Amino acid sequence: MPERRCCLWCQHAFTPRATGGKAQRFCSPRCRRDFHAARAWALAAVNAGTLSVAVLRNKPQHNAHVRYSAKRRQPVPV
Repeated sequence: MPERRCCLWCQHAFTPRATGGKAQRFCSPRCRRDFHAARAWALAAVNAGTLSVAVLRNKPQHNAHVRYSAKRRQPVPV
């Protein structure tokens, strides 16, 4: 039976590709792009001083300072 994994971004279950390469962490290219867009946004927010590293370090799973746009699934400033 094929191995099932949980997408790092959307948390949906998926079957990883069987063609080799790096371990697949996302169910789709869209989820991978959205994850990296969120990373870029967080880095820009830290550099701008609107988000602190302490907040990211203390609440990595549920961050009240980051809200996501329902249409684009990308973080928006609070």
